[in-house]
Amino acid sequence: MNTDIKEQVIKNSFWNVITSLINRLGGFILVILLSRLLMPEGFGRYSLAMTVALFFIAFSDIGINQALIRYVSLGIDKDNNQSASYFQYLLKIKFFVTLILSLTLFLISYPLSVYLFKDPILFSSFIILSLYVFFMSLIGFFESLFFIKKTVKYISIKESILILLRIIGISLIAYFVGQEFKLMGVFLSFVIVSILIFFFVLYFSRRSYPSLYKRTEKLKDKKGLSRFIFLLSIQSVSLMVISMASVILLGIFVEKQYVGYYSASWALITGLSTLLFSFSYILLPVYTNAEEQRFQQLLKKTFRLLFILALPISIGLSMLSAYFISVIYGYDYLPAAIPLSILAFVIPCMIGTDLALTSFSARNKLRKFSIWMFVLAIIFLILNLVFIKIFLAGSGERVIIGVSIATLISWLFCFVSSIFLLKRELNVNVISFWILKPLFSCLIMSLFIFIIVNYSGEINIFKGIMAILVGALIYVGSLFLIKGIEKEEIKEILKSLFKFNKK
Repeated sequence: MNTDIKEQVIKNSFWNVITSLINRLGGFILVILLSRLLMPEGFGRYSLAMTVALFFIAFSDIGINQALIRYVSLGIDKDNNQSASYFQYLLKIKFFVTLILSLTLFLISYPLSVYLFKDPILFSSFIILSLYVFFMSLIGFFESLFFIKKTVKYISIKESILILLRIIGISLIAYFVGQEFKLMGVFLSFVIVSILIFFFVLYFSRRSYPSLYKRTEKLKDKKGLSRFIFLLSIQSVSLMVISMASVILLGIFVEKQYVGYYSASWALITGLSTLLFSFSYILLPVYTNAEEQRFQQLLKKTFRLLFILALPISIGLSMLSAYFISVIYGYDYLPAAIPLSILAFVIPCMIGTDLALTSFSARNKLRKFSIWMFVLAIIFLILNLVFIKIFLAGSGERVIIGVSIATLISWLFCFVSSIFLLKRELNVNVISFWILKPLFSCLIMSLFIFIIVNYSGEINIFKGIMAILVGALIYVGSLFLIKGIEKEEIKEILKSLFKFNKK
């Protein structure tokens, strides 16, 4: 393997992990500040409005960002205009789609807030967020370039600036803005920050990849690229529906404080999941260039490592859900504990599905995966509506429990389907008997956590930290004792993340 390529991938991976840590840590701080600033009802409005905005941002992508990484990376080091042609063609599509979607959100803000969510307070929020959609969508496009070569560090810098400016903005709003205008103030600060970050990523993308901005011939292979984007957009929209539609459905049927409870638990799940599968973007160009055998080995090892990490996190989060909710959000959010205990088991499912998506994208075999994800998105919507209708006669707390169950079932379907399609389409069997040993170690860990929780009195911060540390030590220790994983194997797995053959 070329030494420069190896060093490049290791450097990118290091910066990607740093970026993810900054993003997740900063994200948790933001969620804590917002949840305590806005309280459950206000936080519910915030989550609902932001989820709608994220829907529009995701629609503006429609697979364009991943297509940019894949197609530009194929020719970025070659002496031709292929990468520049792909970049400029995709930029035109991205700008047009983003502009249309931003204007659409602006125009439907009133009917969306008044008639669908029956909450006129959301009207001004949607107006402001239409600008947020425009700039954040373009930011996502330009920062995708940084994953291709040696400039991932700029994303870490961007994330640090983004988080810092948002925290400063929220802090100023907390002290100087009245309660009735706090939500609007938060979204205005987000728009201002997004404009600043847009110019940051635009400047450094031009500085890092000047060849992409030079005049070039029109792209000839539009058909192959359009097919890739279309298939990727199907699965991207499908996964987006599965990830975010619950909040919107709850916003239609229940009071906003229950949206806040559910969103608080879901924020923890997505935060931890994103932290664990932060390798996805950095692995896409690696998987794309790897030979078939090397690709299969790398995927198996990556999946095993992430799954071994995800299992104890899910179980520990589920068992200590009330502790995590009370410490992070405060006692006002305790109704979110039961949904969190259910949703905790979504984390391994998310990781498996995300790795499958990255793999199919890299090998340009998206068709069946995309179609199946679309079917699962429809199943998800049906399940959520059914569970909402069933529990709607009861309290709002029962509704969010029902939605949590529907979400878990949907992600289990996604996970199982992803494993099946990886075996059938890519001939990679990522799960075998090795999974029994981590499961056994998790069982031992669960027994100890159960004893600590139920026989040591009320759980406070000290006892909660002790339960987490003891559980982690028992899991790792038992895993080594039963040879579920060995020290040398960990080193070999981590090294394999940074190696690929390129001929």
